[in-house]
Amino acid sequence: MTFDNTPQKIQDMLAVAIDAAKEAGKIHLELLDSEHPIDHAFKHDIKLRADRLSENRILQIIRTNFGNVPIIAEESGEAEAEGDCVWIIDPLDGTMNFFYGIRYFCTCIACYRRTGNSPGEPLFGVIYAAASDEMFIGVRGHGATLNGNPIRIGEYDGLANSMVAINYGNDELAMQRMERITHELLRRTRKVRVLGSCGLDLASVACGRLSALIQHGVKIWDFAAGRVIVEEAGGAFWTNELVHPQWELIATAPSLMPDFRGIMTASHA
Repeated sequence: MTFDNTPQKIQDMLAVAIDAAKEAGKIHLELLDSEHPIDHAFKHDIKLRADRLSENRILQIIRTNFGNVPIIAEESGEAEAEGDCVWIIDPLDGTMNFFYGIRYFCTCIACYRRTGNSPGEPLFGVIYAAASDEMFIGVRGHGATLNGNPIRIGEYDGLANSMVAINYGNDELAMQRMERITHELLRRTRKVRVLGSCGLDLASVACGRLSALIQHGVKIWDFAAGRVIVEEAGGAFWTNELVHPQWELIATAPSLMPDFRGIMTASHA
């Protein structure tokens, strides 16, 4: 798909992303209180039938509308194709929460304009939390909304008044790094929370429910949609690619970014 930057074309792609996210959400709600067959089990993670079914539905909707386009998806990986835009999909972010019946999970869909071999410039991001029927949308240059209402990042007077979300990741290196970061955060912020969904944490930062998200060892589908929403809500977003495909990130209010970057940098020591 050759990139068409007309407002109408972007709105058409956005409408498909919203529809796909809602369809994935329907699958989540249908399966939420049933038994969950596990496709794959790991020490600190699982893959469910719900992940696979919702991703398949999203891919079907995108390809029905736009054909064989470049896609990076959590379950099926990277689908190479000709085109200037790449879709980045996490069909069920917060799988462990979903498995245990904790209603803090979401679907994340983003579209980026490609730059070389990297995803490049974000066009829009959609995060849908089916359990609360909340649709977060960010469109580059047009702001961010929650269920159609504009949202803005919160304003905070220093770290002492901040509520920070973290996640310890799935591997030993990430856990050790986050332990060092948490040691500082517990003493310098108001509260630290481990909520279990990177995408929904980012959406919560964007609308002021959380002051920041700090994570180590995330994948691009975890944050691609949330990045657009946070930035369009006036937030600051920082990422650093570690060993491919692992990233570390900070999302917060601009005034707090220097302090959190300092904590992140010190944790490398």
